[in-house]
Amino acid sequence: MRDFLRQYAPLHFGPSPTILVSSPDAAREIMNNHDISFASRPITTTIDTLTFGGKGILFSPCGEYRRQMRKICFQELLSIRQVQSYRSIREEEIGNLIKYLNSCAPHYQPFNLSKKLASTVNGITMRAIIGSKKLASREIFARTRNCTEYCGRLQFN
Repeated sequence: MRDFLRQYAPLHFGPSPTILVSSPDAAREIMNNHDISFASRPITTTIDTLTFGGKGILFSPCGEYRRQMRKICFQELLSIRQVQSYRSIREEEIGNLIKYLNSCAPHYQPFNLSKKLASTVNGITMRAIIGSKKLASREIFARTRNCTEYCGRLQFN
């Protein structure tokens, strides 16, 4: 493979230069000594548009900005007090999921587990953010799913 790539062209996955690691030792070397070089996610046109130039915590490049965003996120959104305040919401939504699964079991009724789990996570998120999962829930869920699909697509830009 190395000889082939030297002769014809560097390896790319879409627009991104790509490294092919063919041994555990080489992978260990990369992960232990050069992980910061590979830690940032590529910013595609879709991600750039949806995140205002990669300004969110998920797509910002490694560095001081990302460290500050993570710090704020953990201090304000994911503090023990905040997470505990949503316990009743999580318990209720998980309880609803278990009731649904129990209702399907006696009749051997098939169900889409991925869809039900996504719906449960969406319900928890909507109730935690806006206090109600019914308020525009289907529209927000559909838009979130579309954004996830667009962000995950291979783009050539």
